[in-house]
Amino acid sequence: MTRQDDKIWITKELKYNGMCKKIQREIDKYSIIFVIAIFEKTLGELKKVFDGNGLPYTLYKTSWDTLNFDLGTIEKEELKTIMLLSDLLSILRVPDTALSNEVREKTTHIIVAEHYPIPKKDQEILSFAERLPYFTTVSFHASLDEPMIKIFCGKDFATTLKNFGLDETNPVSGPMVTSAINSAQKKIMHTAIADEKVNSMEEWLYYNCPKTRNKIT
Repeated sequence: MTRQDDKIWITKELKYNGMCKKIQREIDKYSIIFVIAIFEKTLGELKKVFDGNGLPYTLYKTSWDTLNFDLGTIEKEELKTIMLLSDLLSILRVPDTALSNEVREKTTHIIVAEHYPIPKKDQEILSFAERLPYFTTVSFHASLDEPMIKIFCGKDFATTLKNFGLDETNPVSGPMVTSAINSAQKKIMHTAIADEKVNSMEEWLYYNCPKTRNKIT
């Protein structure tokens, strides 16, 4: 498994559309592409954008949906893009097999539509990637208008990124971005009073980080 440097966009809308374009451009490179949302609100937003772009996918939203999950069957079908909530990853049945020469040639890409405010769910996604029998790459995506980025990455973060080429077409990716987001998560860990399950990042910060309430827009 290889984790790529995080990618950050100007807005969520540009991020979602950029993810769609990446899949449309690179779908033939991979055996399967997973598109993962951590929050229910994000999953709904992704569905709307993917549908608007005419990008086909198979949706796994509940534990019942995962009963039909089978890597071999997915490969043979035309719908190679799988969209799901991260909470379902732990119950997906993944074959525990040694990498044969045939399997080694297969590749999977996991596109994560957001970070969890604290590191634990990000780590669960990476652990799932490690379980897959194919060579797997993982990319986390973020945007400047997400509350954890706006509140915890500092006032000069957006200016710095634009100096590095961030615009409405291209995200910025690199160790600096990954490090800044990791630092934001550590700050949130020291501020959070709980980790209650909610439907969006805004709600998570509102209920679990009360000190941020007057900063969430």
